[in-house]
Amino acid sequence: PRPGEMETLGPDDVDLVADVVLVHQAVDPTAAADADDDTKFTKTKRTRRVPIEPMIKPLLSALVDLARAEGRSRLVTMPPESGKCDKFRTYLKRAGCDRPEPYASDRARRPIRWRDLRNTGITWRALRGDAHIAIQRAAGHERFETTERYICAAEDLGLGVQAELVVRVEGH
Repeated sequence: PRPGEMETLGPDDVDLVADVVLVHQAVDPTAAADADDDTKFTKTKRTRRVPIEPMIKPLLSALVDLARAEGRSRLVTMPPESGKCDKFRTYLKRAGCDRPEPYASDRARRPIRWRDLRNTGITWRALRGDAHIAIQRAAGHERFETTERYICAAEDLGLGVQAELVVRVEGH
């Protein structure tokens, strides 16, 4: 999901039996801070069901359980937009991601951003060989040309990455 869509996800939007997440709304940045409803339609105004990747299912299950136990209507509370990228990089370091690439900032590189999680997920689906229409629908792209950019990025990474991914997934 897009960051604004992810922010509105509630426990009832996660179906751990069917392994899908219902994406049907996004945060409305123009809503007043004290508004009862700070949501709007998704960017494309379409509801979609995004498959849950097996590796994140335990995390989603824990988030759903915690939100329900605490009586929250949303799975997570996102930091303000202004500090989201800095916090993300701080949490990456705290989690042990110490390779320099995500933090590099020079003529050829920029530090990783929150939005890059979505971009990476879409690209990895293309690397894995998922059907192009399935990638387009899950990403919520209206036009295939948008999805095609991610497919081209995956192709630029090369088949060697795809072969390594298959070996790691199948061989754990």
